[in-house]
Amino acid sequence: MAKYDFAIAVGGAPGQGIETAGESISQIFARYGLNVFTYTAYQSLIRGGHSFLTIR
Repeated sequence: MAKYDFAIAVGGAPGQGIETAGESISQIFARYGLNVFTYTAYQSLIRGGHSFLTIR
C-alpha cells in the first residue's frame, strides 16, 4: 500500500469561515480512515490580521 503525505492550507480574513471549512475537510478525511492533524494560526485580530488553518 502506498503512503502519501500531503498538506492543505485554508486562509483568509477573520470571520470568513476559515476554521469551519478546515474542520469540515478534516472530518471528511477522517471518515475515510486517514490520520488527520489540524493546526490553526490566528494573527492579530485587533489589526485585522490574516488567519489560516493547515490540515496535514
